[in-house]
Amino acid sequence: MKKIFIFSLLFLFSYGGLQSQEAPSRIGIGLSLSEVRRRYFYIDEDEITHNIFIPINIGKSFRFEPQLGFDSYSEEDEYDKSCISYLQLGIGIFPILWRNKTILYFGGRLCFLFSSYTYTYKYYGDTKWRTNKESDFGFLFVAPAIGGEYFVCEKLSLGGEIQLKFLSNNSENTKHYFTHTLFFTRFYF
Repeated sequence: MKKIFIFSLLFLFSYGGLQSQEAPSRIGIGLSLSEVRRRYFYIDEDEITHNIFIPINIGKSFRFEPQLGFDSYSEEDEYDKSCISYLQLGIGIFPILWRNKTILYFGGRLCFLFSSYTYTYKYYGDTKWRTNKESDFGFLFVAPAIGGEYFVCEKLSLGGEIQLKFLSNNSENTKHYFTHTLFFTRFYF
């Protein structure tokens, strides 16, 4: 009886895995954790940022993944204030490979980063604040990427991704290459 029970459980778990492999077309929502160097935004420190991703698996072999991120940072003392904000909009396009409860994907991401930096100050002994809006600027990120995710249950996965990012800002003639890692959790509906 015990062997039949164990065999039945194994069959149910493997059947559920096979079923999800046969029809993986679905939409989800994901959250990434990533470290970002703020030196690109006038502030020389690291920060953990969060982006929201919408994975859209089309059939068994393709993923389309829009992303959205927002950050605002301000610093103030007696004589000056600074504030930087950015909005990140992007898209990822990936062929995917299924293996049991694991998805491997490779492809690329394209991201636009819109940012604004404002500096407000007052002279020693002065009561009037003066604002100097340093710049509104945008960056373009292009990143070949490879990643994977493991389904801990049918609707929830954990994963990671590594990218080789190219950053460009033509207005300031900035070009930069660097590696970037992301850690994900995704929930599928």
